[in-house]
Amino acid sequence: MAGRTIVAGFLGAALLAAGCRDAVSPERRALGAPQLDAVAGSGIAFDTLNSTLNQRGDFFIKGFNPRSPHPGDAIIVSVFWVGSTNIIDSVTDHIARPGFPPVGNKYNLVEYVTAGGISMATYVATNVQNYPYPTPPNEDVLAVRANLSTVASGGIMMAAWSGVDGVFAQAMGAHRSGSGAASSEVLVGPGAIPVNAGALAYAVTMSNGMVGRIPPAGFGNMLTLGDGTARFVTEADTAVQANPGSVDPQWRWFYQDDPTCTPATPCTWLASVLALNRGGSAPPRTNRRWPRSARAAVR
Repeated sequence: MAGRTIVAGFLGAALLAAGCRDAVSPERRALGAPQLDAVAGSGIAFDTLNSTLNQRGDFFIKGFNPRSPHPGDAIIVSVFWVGSTNIIDSVTDHIARPGFPPVGNKYNLVEYVTAGGISMATYVATNVQNYPYPTPPNEDVLAVRANLSTVASGGIMMAAWSGVDGVFAQAMGAHRSGSGAASSEVLVGPGAIPVNAGALAYAVTMSNGMVGRIPPAGFGNMLTLGDGTARFVTEADTAVQANPGSVDPQWRWFYQDDPTCTPATPCTWLASVLALNRGGSAPPRTNRRWPRSARAAVR
């Protein structure tokens, strides 16, 4: 990786399914304390995250409990499912209350990749607005929903970041995806991309091998999840780079630990990486104040 890298790693959760926990040693999870740098705080900075797997239906939805992102944030959403075609009609946001009223921020498809009967898509929204903030206690939190054209099993992973350029076309940097299959220990990734000074690099991977992995060098682990029923695992890792250069995230997967991953039937991995550019100035943080009387009317 060219230039000095400031790692913005956030151990938001390590929620592996029981079967996956049994197969993964603590060493191979490589989960450590959050790594922060004071310089990163002056540009792009982590705000909040949430996620859900083990969903089945024609949509996946999750709220940013216990609080919504700051208005003006960028939100990265990765959607995972079992299937070989892109069945996502759209990604939308809503208020998490009866009827799920729509908020209306635009989520743009950045990468979709599929292989071996599993799929992963990543969307980005910038300068999100028009939801109650500060979040009323235990109510009216912002929720993100992946709308599907057919019933599927899967879930979503989402994280919000401040300091990203508020205009999507200016915020969006390079991005790419890759896939492959293996039955033994292997180093894999989507390939290298250029990254501007101060930009966020977001790398995400998915596999149907219920095994552990080591995160990419220079990245901090953000979120690791497993779905024992649908039988796949996911991980997202992040870094903020101080100087212009490139990132080449590579995970070391330990497929020999899953007896179903054999030379005759290797397990599949998917990987994507994207860069989000820092804003020249903070986007305006306007809010829509929802009267409490209106909120009470729908409960």
